[in-house]
Amino acid sequence: MKTLTILVIYFLNSYTFAQSYSEETIVVTGTKTKKLSAEAPVKTEVFSKAQIEQLHLNSVDEVIPFIPGVTLQENRGREGKSAIIQGMGGSKVMVLIDGIPVIQTTNTGVDLTKISTENIEQIEVVKGAASSLYGSQAMGGVINIITNRDQKGFNFDLGMQSSVALLNDDLQTGETELPENVSLNMSDQKKRVNYQVSFSRRARETVELDESSIVDDGTEFEKYQASGLIGYRYRDLDKIALRYRFELDRNTSYDSVSRGTTGLYDPRETRSDVLNHSVYLLGENNFEDDKLSYNLTYQRVEDEHDQLDDPSTAHTELVRSSLYQYTRGEIQYDMVLFGNHILTSGLAVSNLSLDQSKREYESLDVFNETNEIEKKFLRSYEAYIQDNIVWDEVELVLGTRGQYDSDFGTQVSPKVSTIYSPELITGAKTQLRASVGTGYRVPNLKEKYYLLDHSSLGYQLQGNENLEPEKSLSFQVGPEILTKNFGNLSVNFFYNQIENLITFKEAESSGPIQQYTYFNTDESESRGLEVDYSVNFFNKSYFSQKFTYAETINTQTERFIPGRPLYTLQSTFGLEFGPRLLWINTYAYEGNEYVDEENTEVARGFNTFNTKLNLKASPKASFELGINNLFDERRDALRDEVITEDNSIRRQDKRPLVGRYFYLGFRLRG
Repeated sequence: MKTLTILVIYFLNSYTFAQSYSEETIVVTGTKTKKLSAEAPVKTEVFSKAQIEQLHLNSVDEVIPFIPGVTLQENRGREGKSAIIQGMGGSKVMVLIDGIPVIQTTNTGVDLTKISTENIEQIEVVKGAASSLYGSQAMGGVINIITNRDQKGFNFDLGMQSSVALLNDDLQTGETELPENVSLNMSDQKKRVNYQVSFSRRARETVELDESSIVDDGTEFEKYQASGLIGYRYRDLDKIALRYRFELDRNTSYDSVSRGTTGLYDPRETRSDVLNHSVYLLGENNFEDDKLSYNLTYQRVEDEHDQLDDPSTAHTELVRSSLYQYTRGEIQYDMVLFGNHILTSGLAVSNLSLDQSKREYESLDVFNETNEIEKKFLRSYEAYIQDNIVWDEVELVLGTRGQYDSDFGTQVSPKVSTIYSPELITGAKTQLRASVGTGYRVPNLKEKYYLLDHSSLGYQLQGNENLEPEKSLSFQVGPEILTKNFGNLSVNFFYNQIENLITFKEAESSGPIQQYTYFNTDESESRGLEVDYSVNFFNKSYFSQKFTYAETINTQTERFIPGRPLYTLQSTFGLEFGPRLLWINTYAYEGNEYVDEENTEVARGFNTFNTKLNLKASPKASFELGINNLFDERRDALRDEVITEDNSIRRQDKRPLVGRYFYLGFRLRG
């Protein structure tokens, strides 16, 4: 019976969403084939469209704190946030949109603040090494953003949200302009043709923590995202679609620069623009029990950044520009063999190029342009195979991937995953998951060649062409109990080991500008556990509790790697008042974390509490309102370091930049 269920689910073409194990969500990321989430041998965390809307989340980075084992880190050199999975940083986490990799343009990973949620059906997260299916950069895990491409009939969705800062007792905090969000999504299907268009804009002004200072805190940004899709279904289950995706990310920060020896300072504006064009071709053909799927993609990212500006002139003195171009093709074939085997195999080819130039301005119209990096390439050729074997109480997945990189040769990444589902408790489903796999990541082009020039701030970070690939070994094991009346409980123990960890260190400097460079450092490891409990009651009311304990350590120095909180806790309580009103409260705690390699500086832990209301005015109209950071947990305006009583550990403030604020929004559907 279980074999028959697996095969039926495998060929379903729509996603379902529910909380109890009797009505399971379907996931695809763990095995690249459709599985019931409760029965997937590779544990996959899921966050649905309904949860995104109920919690009023506008970008993918806002979803991350609700997933156990995953935290956020601030990107270096530019406003943005990327994911850390089980202690492994953003450059080791692969981000996908509909199974296609998103090009990484920062040194710390894919910026999740740029990805709007307006067209997301669900987000799936696989933790630990996933290189056996996804190749380089998936050594720490995968975040797969699945869009709602296959809606039936005409659909219309318009959402708007506006915010205002609430008054604070602390006079150091001035008026705060907060995010303004608008999103639009339309789709239609007529006979065999369907189309979809979507648009979103999110914006925020700078934050003023100290009105007496000429420096604004935070970064002013505008983030635009638009996409269009046209699809054709030429047989009942066979389809092809063409999608274009546009992203524009504008950031402006405000600081100050000294007027020589006068002791006076002038305000300075620094600008950064990132423009992304992406074209995708996605297809699927079905042959009785077998399926052939394929995709082609082209991504072009233009990145321009002001890096030297004298406020006394009418122009910026130095502007650096980089151009990324990424082409990729993949074909995958799935077949059912002997009634209980699902065999998945595929080929992928990709090519990534980087160009970098700088323009030094003498005036608005006179400048000198220099090519610093010209046509640096990273090519890869990949093949993978996976056998998913299903028995009555046990399911086993055996997979491996061979990858040839133009600079580093061939690497093989195997992985074994299993799920055991014995009947131990009457009225409950009990199971145990376990996996062991290897990860592999080649240095990206920025780490090898890019010059991150922040001379105005006193430092430069230079790439290193002699870097070696990182390698990892990952273990995951954990039990799960799913019940109808008492909720669902899952526990996951993890251990990840990394060799040739790429980080940066201080280099020799001949002038006043401090030089840094990338290098392969000692081994590191992360270990810990994740606990996830959720229960439904009174129809749509629910409670969930997620807890993570994670240690990430340099095994040679026996010190903690900075930027990783030791504990995180996330609680969500939703209470339904009739069919039209849902009240949701969320509490989060992020524990202490070291912020330097020597483990002498500590950012203290902090709490945040949000309260949200969802009011359904009619079947097609709803309102959302809430207060974020209700207890006004935020950074101090004065940034002086505080010395602890033993005079040895200094504390840094990493609490939220934005204090308490109220927002109101509405959503129309048709």
